[in-house]
Amino acid sequence: MKDKKRCAISFRYRDCDAFAQYLRRQSGLGWHFKEFKLGMVFERGEPGDIVYAVEVFPKGSETDTRPEEDAKEYAAYCEAAGWQLLDGQKRFCVFRRTREDAVPIVEPEERFRNIRRAEWREWLGTALSPILLSAMWWWAFFTISFRQYVFHDTILFFLLAVTAMAAAKLWDAGALLFWSARVKRQLAAGEAICYGKGRRKGNPWFLFAAVMTAGILIAYKDGNTQMVIPVLIAAVGLMLCGIVIAVRRPSRADSEGIRYMAAFGTYIVAMLAAAVILTSDPDREPQAAKGPDVSGFPLIQADYSDRAGEITYTDSGAADGVLGSIRYFYVTVRVQDGADTGSAGIGVTESLSYTIYQSSHAWILDRLWGQEIKRFDGAKDCAGEWQALRAVCVREDGITRYLVRCGDRLIVFWTETAPDSRGLAVIREKLTAYGL
Repeated sequence: MKDKKRCAISFRYRDCDAFAQYLRRQSGLGWHFKEFKLGMVFERGEPGDIVYAVEVFPKGSETDTRPEEDAKEYAAYCEAAGWQLLDGQKRFCVFRRTREDAVPIVEPEERFRNIRRAEWREWLGTALSPILLSAMWWWAFFTISFRQYVFHDTILFFLLAVTAMAAAKLWDAGALLFWSARVKRQLAAGEAICYGKGRRKGNPWFLFAAVMTAGILIAYKDGNTQMVIPVLIAAVGLMLCGIVIAVRRPSRADSEGIRYMAAFGTYIVAMLAAAVILTSDPDREPQAAKGPDVSGFPLIQADYSDRAGEITYTDSGAADGVLGSIRYFYVTVRVQDGADTGSAGIGVTESLSYTIYQSSHAWILDRLWGQEIKRFDGAKDCAGEWQALRAVCVREDGITRYLVRCGDRLIVFWTETAPDSRGLAVIREKLTAYGL
């Protein structure tokens, strides 16, 4: 039969009385609280009605893994009042009553202030990051990074996950304000306050593991596993750091030093991951098909122009998400044209590039149109030529560029071989036949 057990549960500061009642019930079952060490550790003994008190120490810190010197001085004062300090973690101090005539450790008003201050400090420490990160991601989503985000389910999933975390923290802030106002009224009315009704905090590691698992599965489906691997490595590093701190229980200074080092390592990994993502082409997947192979291309220069030549380079990519898809194609050919080069037989390289966005959500295509149109200064309307809802054209520096909106598609098309009316009809036919 085991003489010890470990419980990985926790309580909010404003549920400290419920925490004490939980310890008392465990003692009634023969399990007596001993210490905090990777959870709460209980030792088997004779069942008994042991009275506990859980107080919030105002000089404690969220990084405390054991009672510091100031907490031990506080414990000496409490022992004289009939309470023995068993152990402490973060701002919690767990006491065991040693005398029947023990007096309350803290006056009601002071106890409320200690609990309220601890709750808000914990909230600030855990809420600012998801709230700020969510705000930054949503700003990027609707501005500079819209086309990088909107068709990538992996990015959208983590954006929604961070947003859910931020919303939960804002909800917690509202609940904390409501709780604070209620307790204030009760104190003013002279009522006895019981902090908590048996509620326990959820374990954030289980939620984190569930979110990461779902994110990895989505990334795997989309072929974007490389996007979450650095984040996963950093998260595992932080988890291992937390486990080491919980087991070894270093002093506050050492604990903070270890956390800062782990946070710095996480920052470096995150920045490297961000650099990889930001420097990749937003219009294509990493598995771009390179080489003179146009078997999967819906359109090349030879389809709409007599200036056909040798294909020298191709590039393509795609991304499919719940909100739509993006297809990217690029091809260069070398043509023999003495008129252009001044010397017959010398090759001239001409390029063709087109990106097709497709979505059933009109607001997505409208926003993409608004972003792309900024690069079409001085464009003229050519909707009739394309038989499209909207289309504009710019011809400058030997390049012809089109921006076309037709149905559920938005096409960004540029070529160094300007198509005539027949060529334009071929382009429309080819792109339509491709099923885009």
